[in-house]
Amino acid sequence: MMLENCCYDFFELLVLNMVRQGLFGDIIHVEGGYIHDQLKMNFNLPRSTGM
Repeated sequence: MMLENCCYDFFELLVLNMVRQGLFGDIIHVEGGYIHDQLKMNFNLPRSTGM
């Protein structure tokens, strides 16, 4: 199951093509990760004063 918002960019389609050509042999297991720099995100959201 693909849960990524850019499944069809150049790199993803390149790797898919390489897999289909058998360049990696028999694929047994694949893992991925969300590799984005989250330190630059703005987490300064207003706090609720209700508690």
